[in-house]
Amino acid sequence: MKYTVLKFERPGCAPCKTLDQLLEKHDIKVTKVDQIKSPEMFQEFNVRSVPTILVLNHENEVEQTIIGVVEHALISLKEKINEEQ
Repeated sequence: MKYTVLKFERPGCAPCKTLDQLLEKHDIKVTKVDQIKSPEMFQEFNVRSVPTILVLNHENEVEQTIIGVVEHALISLKEKINEEQ
């Protein structure tokens, strides 16, 4: 099963930038969703804080949610993605 990883963020968000560095460190590819440019996506997925990562399965159902900058959760996410490839 392939996963889609969405990162919800907003301009000027310091924790979002920190999370970007961790995502790069662990080579996790994400699709970024900007709060200003895509507020409808925030509403659709009921995202209330940034940064938030949602992991969607092939049916676009949320499989996992990571709120904030949590490196051990990113490591688990990377393992999950690698298992499926």
